[in-house]
Amino acid sequence: RRSMATACDSAEDDDAALLPFAESESMPFGTNQAVAYFLPVLRATTVAARELGDITRADVVVDLGCGDGAALLSFHAQCGCRGRGIDILPEVVAVAKAKAPAEVTFAVGDVFDAAKVAALLADCSVIWLFLVPAMLAKLKPVLVAFLENDEARPPRRILSYRSPVAGLRPTSVDHKMALFLYRKESVTSHRSTSR
Repeated sequence: RRSMATACDSAEDDDAALLPFAESESMPFGTNQAVAYFLPVLRATTVAARELGDITRADVVVDLGCGDGAALLSFHAQCGCRGRGIDILPEVVAVAKAKAPAEVTFAVGDVFDAAKVAALLADCSVIWLFLVPAMLAKLKPVLVAFLENDEARPPRRILSYRSPVAGLRPTSVDHKMALFLYRKESVTSHRSTSR
């Protein structure tokens, strides 16, 4: 097995070597329990996600557990969308802020702070997630409410990388890239199957 440093330095688009690290439900990082995979998101992944989720310049993308902001910065570079990221680790938010143009902002905060997340999602059209399954399960009520209240234009979407949201049916899946797309009908199909 390659080391994480070797895998991160690799020019390959295939990040399957990182999977052993990504399968843990919680990973200690400093004094915090990680809610997100502390792994790089390759540009090929964000290109596939942008295409699957039809992310355009008109979108506002929110990254819950943004880390160093690489995914949001990549989406912005590809299509000019605006973005906002939140992460609990000040060190990684500082790195993200240092690289960010004015249209992409980052803040230190907890993804389970309801008021902060509500403010982030107010005019958001896309949520990007690279979180461990246990954290997706805890966020599920917020995600369902986000999709159910879809009066926005462009329509609201959720893109989850590596982990599906348990109990919601994705409207589309990119199996090669492990991307799951959710739209309002994901909630409808969830409601009809849970009766």
